[in-house]
Amino acid sequence: RGFDYDYREAFLNSSVPQLIATLSGRIVVWNDFFLQATGLNKRDIGRLTIFSIVQSDQLSKLYKMVARALAEQHVAPNIPLSESTSASGMSCKENVISTKPKGVGSGGDWQVVTLKCVRFPSSKNEGEKHPLFLTITLMGDANRDQRCFHVTLSDTPSDEGQFGTISPKLLTKMFAPVISAGA
Repeated sequence: RGFDYDYREAFLNSSVPQLIATLSGRIVVWNDFFLQATGLNKRDIGRLTIFSIVQSDQLSKLYKMVARALAEQHVAPNIPLSESTSASGMSCKENVISTKPKGVGSGGDWQVVTLKCVRFPSSKNEGEKHPLFLTITLMGDANRDQRCFHVTLSDTPSDEGQFGTISPKLLTKMFAPVISAGA
C-alpha cells in the first residue's frame, strides 16, 4: 500500500508532463503538468486517446507497439518498429522514431517509441514552430490485462532508443500560471 501511495504522489506531483493509457489507448490518468504543457483541460483529455494525439504519419509505429503488447506470448514478439515512413521527406532523426525493445527482469518486457504529437492548444497560442513529442513506453506484464502505456511529453527529440528530454522552455509552462498570478 505504501508503494502505491508513493507512486501516485510521485506521478501526480511530478514536473514531467505524463499520463497513463490502457492498451486500447484510453487515457486514464494524467498529471497537472501535462494539462499545463498542452493547454488541454480535464474534459478535453478525457475524450482523447493516445492515438488521437500522435501525428497521423506516426501512427503505424504506435500500432506496431500495440500489436506487440497484445501478443499471446509471455514476452512480446520482435516486430521491427524502426523503419521510417515519413511522407514529408524528413530524415529518420527528424522523424524521431526511437524503438529498441529492452527486457526488464526475467519475466517482463518493455519498449519505448518517441513520436511527434499533434499541435496542442498551448502551441497554437504561442505560435511554436517545432512539435512536441510523446515518449510512449509499453509497460509489460505477464498478465496482459495489467499492461499499459506510460507516456511522457517532451519538446526535444530523442536519439535512437532514448527517451525524449524536457527543455527549460517546456518547464516554464508549469510555473507560468504561478508567475502570472504573483505579478
